[in-house]
Order: sequence, then structure tokens, then C-alpha cells
Amino acid sequence: GGSMPRRLGSIYCYQRPAKLYSSRVATLRESLSSSKNDGGSDDSARDDEGWTCLTPNDRLARSPRFSPALEAGRFKMVFLCNTPGFDTHGGCMELHSIDWDADKETALIDNRQVL
Repeated sequence: GGSMPRRLGSIYCYQRPAKLYSSRVATLRESLSSSKNDGGSDDSARDDEGWTCLTPNDRLARSPRFSPALEAGRFKMVFLCNTPGFDTHGGCMELHSIDWDADKETALIDNRQVL
């Protein structure tokens, strides 16, 4: 409601827009290390060019999980998704999967499937 001091997060309201992103861990480590050495924690100075949105056309995407290795360096990431979204506090979501190449450290978004 309007009298609440802040909006509830996606833990209570599943209809809030949510997307999945990927980034290299090395980039995050370097970013955290440089902010520690600079003595500041200015988040506006962080560079977002290393981030990739895995679900750009989906309004709701959450709960990503990786499967055990299918073959050397190949995994599947499965997640819950609803492309158009919904207006109630709980609606149906589909189970989607994306192939993940650990050697290249990237998601193969073209190989996305609805399970």
C-alpha cells in the first residue's frame, strides 16, 4: 500500500520486474579490489560494460540453477520465467534453460529452450 515506507521486494511480490545477468567473477573481484584500494565505495564509478542481460525480453526471470556438467565445460542453467509478466502476487512461470559454456565463460542464449 501507499502507507508503506518502501516497496516490498520480489520475495513477496513476484510481479516486480526481474532479469538475470551474467558477469565474469574476475571483473567483480577487480572492481571490489580497486574500490578497497581507493578507500571509497562510490558505486556510480563502477563500469557496467562487463555485464550481460541473459533475459532481455522477459519481464520476470528468477531462481537460476546450474545442472551438473553435461560434458566437459558444458552446463545448463535453468530458471523460472514469465515473458509478459502478470498482475497478481503469484502467477504461473515457465521453466527455461540456457546452455552455458564454462570454457568461454558465456551463456549460449541462442540455445534457449522452454522445458
